[in-house]
Amino acid sequence: MRSYLADFNDRSRDLSGERQAIELDGLNAARSGFDNGRNASQLAALGSDALPINKRGKDAGSDALDIILTTISYDELLSRTYGRLGEAETAVDVLITLATERFEAEQARLDDLEAQAAQLPDGTLVARSEEGHIVAIESGRRLTDEEAATIIWRGDEPDLETIRAQQERTVAARDVLDRARSNEIRLGDIREELSEQPSRERLHELEDEIEGIVQDTRSDLQLISGPPSAAPTVSDQRDLSSQAMPEM
Repeated sequence: MRSYLADFNDRSRDLSGERQAIELDGLNAARSGFDNGRNASQLAALGSDALPINKRGKDAGSDALDIILTTISYDELLSRTYGRLGEAETAVDVLITLATERFEAEQARLDDLEAQAAQLPDGTLVARSEEGHIVAIESGRRLTDEEAATIIWRGDEPDLETIRAQQERTVAARDVLDRARSNEIRLGDIREELSEQPSRERLHELEDEIEGIVQDTRSDLQLISGPPSAAPTVSDQRDLSSQAMPEM
C-alpha cells in the first residue's frame, strides 16, 4: 500500500518536471529564432489569430513566446490527461480491493461482538456502558431496572463502548468503499468524455477533477492502512479529512 502512495508522489514530480521541460523547451526555441517539432505544432495550432491584432507581425515572436510558456499542444494535454486518468483508475481499483477486504473484516468483527453481547428475553441485544447503565445496542435506549434484572450475564460480554467503536470502524470502512465505487463510476464517465475530444478548457477541468479523485484515493488509502483493529473510526475519519493533505 505504501508503494502506491510513493508512486503517486513520484508521478506528480514527473508531471511537474514534464511541464517545466515543455516551458523551457519553448523558451529556448523562441529565443533562438526557430521552433523545434513540439513547439512548432504548438504555434501552428495557435496561429497568429491567437495574438491581439495590434501585436501581429514583427512583434508576434515575443507574444508567441508568452503563449508557449503557458500553453502546451492539445494532443499533449489530452495525452497527459489520459495518462493521469489511467493512474487514477488503477489506484481506485486497488482501493476497492483493499476497502472491500477491510469492510468485510470489520463487519465480521462487529458480528462477533454482537454475538457475544447479552440479551433480553425477547432477543434484544444489550450492553453495559462505562457508567454502569444497561443500554439496548440497536436503539440506544437505556433499560429500566426491571428489564435489566431479566438479563443473565456470563461475565465476558463486550461493553457498550467496545461495540460502538467497532460499529464506527465498520461504517468508516463502508464509507471508503462506497466513495471508491463512486469514483470508479465517475472515472468511467471521464474516459468516455475524453474519447469525444472535449475542448482545451474542458480538458483542464477534467484533469483537475481527476487530481481531486487521486487525492481522495490517497487519503482513503491512509485511512484503511494498518490492521483492522487499528482502523480509524468515523470520528477519526472526519478529523483526518479536515487536515490539509500534502500535494502529490
